[in-house]
Amino acid sequence: MLLLLIRKELLDQVRSLRFAMACIICPAVILSSVFVLTRDYKDAAQDFRTNTLMHRDQLEEYGFPHELTNNGIMIDKPLNPMKVFFRGVDAEHTQSVRISAVSEPEFQANYDKNPVSLLFPIMDLTFVAGIIMSLLAITFSYDTVSGEKELGTLKLLISYSVPRDMVLLSKWIGGYIALIAPFLASILLGLTVVLLFPEIHLQGADWLSLLLSLLGVLVYLSTIYSLGLFVSCRTNLASTSITVLLLIWVAMVLVMPNIAPHVARMVNPTPSMQSVETEKAELQDEAQRKMREEWQPWIQEARQNGTPVEEMVAKYKGLESTMGTTIAEGRAKINEHFRHAMEAQVDLARQVAMISPAAIFVITVCDLSGTGVQEQNYFRDLLKRYAGQWSDYAYSKFDAAIYQGEAKLEIGEYPQFKYEPMTFRDRISETAISIAIMAIWNLVFLMGAYLSFLRYDVK
Repeated sequence: MLLLLIRKELLDQVRSLRFAMACIICPAVILSSVFVLTRDYKDAAQDFRTNTLMHRDQLEEYGFPHELTNNGIMIDKPLNPMKVFFRGVDAEHTQSVRISAVSEPEFQANYDKNPVSLLFPIMDLTFVAGIIMSLLAITFSYDTVSGEKELGTLKLLISYSVPRDMVLLSKWIGGYIALIAPFLASILLGLTVVLLFPEIHLQGADWLSLLLSLLGVLVYLSTIYSLGLFVSCRTNLASTSITVLLLIWVAMVLVMPNIAPHVARMVNPTPSMQSVETEKAELQDEAQRKMREEWQPWIQEARQNGTPVEEMVAKYKGLESTMGTTIAEGRAKINEHFRHAMEAQVDLARQVAMISPAAIFVITVCDLSGTGVQEQNYFRDLLKRYAGQWSDYAYSKFDAAIYQGEAKLEIGEYPQFKYEPMTFRDRISETAISIAIMAIWNLVFLMGAYLSFLRYDVK
């Protein structure tokens, strides 16, 4: 009996205009999205290779040790193939970061970008599933009960003594299959497009991340479909159902996720970036001033007394090392204070956003795919650790013979930056709570639909 009811619901959905529209919309938006993002990835891969060679050549041009400490080295973040599907918090595929011994990692701005593209949202799978597919889920579910009541078919079906829970379950299964079928077929087509580009290499962990991210998408769509079924069981007219659902959709998808960061900012304020940078600049200026006050009189006296160059270089190295340590420690305290405040704000924003399944979905799939906030913080931590290695290497290159012109600066085997993405286990541990909350929302809507349908007046 259940299979017959599912078949009946599935056939009703497949024969509808909305299913035909879904079969047109899903391939159009997903294929265009994947194609555009794949081409962007291909261009970014070329830029990454070019920048890597260029930055290595720049390093070879250094002639004096203080250039290693002051100018440092440029690091390019390796590409993440998952950004072809989920762009995440960073719009760019790769980033260049300057690492030096006297300042913290400095991210380089990218000005080579068409400004027109900034006027339009990035249409990745997060946008497609979060906006387009959620609207389709509403159109597939808004009249599952109230619409059949208007047509009189629901009263006829119940008159055959079919259990109501079986009727509701068949409507959920049949409608949900009809909803995700065009989406999954379009995803397979999109993967085919991606595999045609040899620049994109999906490893085992990437495939696993993609699979779990897609499961997160399916759970999210299931939640929205369950919401539509619940509202349909609470209304008598399909027009009322779609109106209520659109109101809820606007609040859940557009309003709540955008309000959450502002609420967190008001409750847990953080210092402005301008004040933080001003404090860092004042700290650096003060450290440099003290170094000049000590260095200039000393070097003048040393030149008058004929002090050996080796002693001059050693003195300069010691003063610069002391200055760098002072600046680094001061900046670390400022950053630590700002980071604690920002982490508290981010945690609160995530907690506030948990009332919206749409916000939970975005946070979850971005973290699972390695394009979310946690991966960004992980990358910054790697840069800080590498900055310490580079500082030790740069100061080890100070040699008086180089400044006397008796030797050349040999770059040699400098420490390489090794970027390894977060392990999949760490990603799962960070997103387990979000996934559980989204599943709970799904169960709440289903239970609400079940209890409402048991008392639903079919006449």
